[in-house]
Amino acid sequence: MADTNGDKSDEKCAVKVYCRFRPLNSSEEERRDAFLPSFQSSSSVSFAGKTYTFDHLFDPEVEQSAVYESVASKLVDDVIKGQNGTVFAYGQTASGKTYTMEGSDVFQSSKSGIIPRVAHGLFQKIYEQPEHLEFIIKISYVEIYLDKIRDLLDPSRVNLPVQENRVGTSFVKGASERFVASPEEVLQIIEEGKSNRQVAVTNMNEHSSRSHSLFCVQVKQTSTFGGTTLNGKLYLVDLAGSEKVAKTGAEGQTLEEAKQINLSLSSLGNVICALADGKKSHIPYRDSKMTRILKDSLGGNCRTSIIICCSPAEYNKEETRSTLMFGVRAKTIENSVQTNIELTAEQWRVKYEKQTKKLEKLQKLIDSGSEIEERPDPEGANDNISVNEIDLHYEQITDLEKKIMILSEEKRLEEQAKMKALQEVQDVMRALEEVALSYDQKAEQASKTEQLQVQLEEAQLRSEKLSNELQTRRDDLDVFQEEVYSLASDIGNELMENSGEDETKDKRLLQEVFTHLRLQFLQQRSRINEYENFDQFR
Repeated sequence: MADTNGDKSDEKCAVKVYCRFRPLNSSEEERRDAFLPSFQSSSSVSFAGKTYTFDHLFDPEVEQSAVYESVASKLVDDVIKGQNGTVFAYGQTASGKTYTMEGSDVFQSSKSGIIPRVAHGLFQKIYEQPEHLEFIIKISYVEIYLDKIRDLLDPSRVNLPVQENRVGTSFVKGASERFVASPEEVLQIIEEGKSNRQVAVTNMNEHSSRSHSLFCVQVKQTSTFGGTTLNGKLYLVDLAGSEKVAKTGAEGQTLEEAKQINLSLSSLGNVICALADGKKSHIPYRDSKMTRILKDSLGGNCRTSIIICCSPAEYNKEETRSTLMFGVRAKTIENSVQTNIELTAEQWRVKYEKQTKKLEKLQKLIDSGSEIEERPDPEGANDNISVNEIDLHYEQITDLEKKIMILSEEKRLEEQAKMKALQEVQDVMRALEEVALSYDQKAEQASKTEQLQVQLEEAQLRSEKLSNELQTRRDDLDVFQEEVYSLASDIGNELMENSGEDETKDKRLLQEVFTHLRLQFLQQRSRINEYENFDQFR
């Protein structure tokens, strides 16, 4: 575990180089090519009259599991502890790079390569950690094709840029990241990415990779007891193979791909040479996107393992010799490894105060011009301070002040973001309240409208009923009028026939009849008027 105060110490470590020879393939056996390598020991091989020594040598009989245990198993431990690691395979096309990194079947353990074995190994080691440690694991998977970065998990994301964070670490901006919780999820991601990778048929390889693939595993470790957070990152890189156009038969698009592949591998070789030389102040990382991404892996904060994959056939003698020389140069590179500790604000404050006190003591020493006897600090530090140590402490104080300023700015921006988010939430709540009020009003209005609609329908039904009754009354009145006219006519005729009788009696009878008729007529007219008045004002 890392120091809880966040003090970092660089650990120098050389890049480890492993050499793997594949068996002769069917084409080489048909040509009856000679098997050139002679394996001297577990780390030395004699090839074309020269002996090459590496950290470990794998002959064609070595199993995939043995390669993983030697090359990557220790790196998985380091990544869990918050350090960076890289494994990449280098060699000519058809030399076994993809088989070494991915295998022929990621789901079949005997045939799976380093990447699927890392997935299983990582979770197995996490399961063995104390329960108070919690882990978050993220996966990204990109390819560099024609020096353009494409997301293999989201092919719509193309031509992604390489950028650096505030501590100078390179990363691919915009690459999608998947959170995973089991080895099976990682294997599914591997298969998904493989299906999107650029491949082509050449004379050297039926499934030649036309791009460099970078599989990145990020592990974040936190403790439920509090304290520091550790961030580890592991790059697993399958480089496209260097090619001789005359051998591969590349034409058209495949020829352009071969040129770009060789150009980017040449940039990688130039970085290796500059680092191996040790005298050059400028390292050409920016010559290609691949070398920019692998900047930490080569000469930076990372534990790096390189597997050089070689053909044993005489037909590929020159390419194999070149690959072996690449490995020899890479062995001389030295990295400086640090644990990636994410300090809390309180830990930064304690660290700052501690360094400030040291600086004050150093300043007193400078001002007095004489040695000051001091008690050893609680950590047992040596108080015999040299000028170089003074300069170093000044640099540390400056670095801490910069980091505190950065953290303060980040905190200020975070507070601004929180206030903005709070304001947005309040605006949304007000809008929701207005919507709710408007909705209630509209709901009430809709209810009233519905009630009025029902009343209107009922009134229309009554109106139709009354209209029908009115029409019936009108029809009855017409009939009654006809009866009255007929009766009046009959009475008139009868009066004329009986004109000689008693006139007084006739007049009385006539008055009674007309009075009766008038009452009946007025009664019918009154009823009709009632219906007409209601029909006008309904």
